[in-house]
Amino acid sequence: MGNLPPHRLAQIKPFSKVGVDFAGPFDVKAAMLRKVKVTKAYICVFVCMVTTAIHIELVSDLSTPLFIAALDRFISRRGRCFDIYSDCGTNFVGTQRYLKEIDAIIRQPNYAQHVVENQIKWHFNPPAAPHMGGLWEAAVKSVKTLLHRIIMDRVLTYEKLNTVLHHVEATLNSRPLSAMSSDSSDFKTLTAGHFLTMELLVAIPAPK
Repeated sequence: MGNLPPHRLAQIKPFSKVGVDFAGPFDVKAAMLRKVKVTKAYICVFVCMVTTAIHIELVSDLSTPLFIAALDRFISRRGRCFDIYSDCGTNFVGTQRYLKEIDAIIRQPNYAQHVVENQIKWHFNPPAAPHMGGLWEAAVKSVKTLLHRIIMDRVLTYEKLNTVLHHVEATLNSRPLSAMSSDSSDFKTLTAGHFLTMELLVAIPAPK
């Protein structure tokens, strides 16, 4: 087994370097009414390359504009990311081309230099090489496994499916990464959720 690449080991804030992939389609409906048209929805899975924390966004299709909107929501909630890793999907390629156009605009002399230096860098896998995206492929598999066990063959509304996905995200981020200490009687474990809630650094007093 080879060594992990440097971007998997850098000690940086969660979701600074992420992998992204899509899963689906899944059936959804607009409301809990009879004869409501069933449509398709897709899941966009972001995974932190260092902490393996997962962030899930629900989107209506695989187009570039809707992925840009999902990326915008992700950055708004998790903070700015500096590197994105993905396969060569057309929506990813289209988004990278769009970011290049924005980068060309902000490189004008009237923009601050720190804005130019903090643009997102996109890294694509070679074509027909899904094994190089093992981290986010495994994340997609875990999300789909939990989702199928929860909803089975039911068709949920868009809002209910989004709620279930948030529960799936919280469950996957609570998976143990390692033990907190070498004491065999200490059953506390380190999870990806600890890096998101900062529970390891901030002592929150218990409510009275």
